[in-house]
Amino acid sequence: GSDGPPWGGQGALATARIQPNPKPLVGRLLRITYPSLLLMDPNLHQKQGINHMNRVLAYAPMVAEGTSATVHLTAEDWQVVADTLFRMETPKEILPEAIKAYALVDGNQAIELSTEGLTIKIEMI
Repeated sequence: GSDGPPWGGQGALATARIQPNPKPLVGRLLRITYPSLLLMDPNLHQKQGINHMNRVLAYAPMVAEGTSATVHLTAEDWQVVADTLFRMETPKEILPEAIKAYALVDGNQAIELSTEGLTIKIEMI
């Protein structure tokens, strides 16, 4: 005899708690934090992010001091780039070829792109 609902009741909940599965949590947090992502086709969002990165890559040499450059984006554009690089599992193959490495820096307040001979810091205005 079963003494709980057919879907497993407490046992199923306990099992779900024990098995680590961060993916659904990340999805839920993303939806709570960035509801606009749900309304936008992710490919379009990624295309926008890549477009912003290409603009940054083209502009950075003009403001470079030695091997480093700082470029400013609006908070909205910065967030699109951050989503594209860090939240959307964007394949490296579709990122601009010039980008050799990237990271969040300054307590996640800036994005650093490493290219051949230039380190570009992208900050929000």
